[in-house]
Amino acid sequence: MFGRLSEPARDLMGAAYREAVALGHNYVGTEHLLLAVATQPGTAAARALAGLGVTADDLRAETTRIVGVCEWAPAIRPDPEALSRIGIDLDEVRRRVEDAFGPGALESTCAWGRGLGLTPKAKKTYWLALREAVRLGDRAVRPEHVLLALASRRDALSARLLRRKGVSPERLRLAVLHELGRLAG
Repeated sequence: MFGRLSEPARDLMGAAYREAVALGHNYVGTEHLLLAVATQPGTAAARALAGLGVTADDLRAETTRIVGVCEWAPAIRPDPEALSRIGIDLDEVRRRVEDAFGPGALESTCAWGRGLGLTPKAKKTYWLALREAVRLGDRAVRPEHVLLALASRRDALSARLLRRKGVSPERLRLAVLHELGRLAG
């Protein structure tokens, strides 16, 4: 199923992980996926949310209010002086890691290695997104399909966050279809 993800849907997954890490959460849930959708500029999904008055800042604040900000995994802060004493140049290690894997790669590995994974509801969201893609006749899962799946999960925090903003699954579906140009007028 993950093989049917478009590049923007893959980017969405990375953004959801970053949102979870930023909030100190040791899991990636539907709330992080929703936050990630809202932060993906240029997607029909983000435009649909913005058109309904749903912003990433609002979602982040509400998620923090409901779930909290956790200190589950304090950041690893290597001591450059101590490492230098045993012959390790932290700046050189960082440069080589970033050359190989991109900026910030060394920091991002700290959280990934601690078991940060998708919750069962978040995993199911991707299956539901695949269904949405098929229903709409699309060959790949895009952020819009993920957003529609998130809204349909009445038992998930993502749907609760949307309801708190006055956005029903039906209203969201219309906004997404409008942004995709699949509604007349």
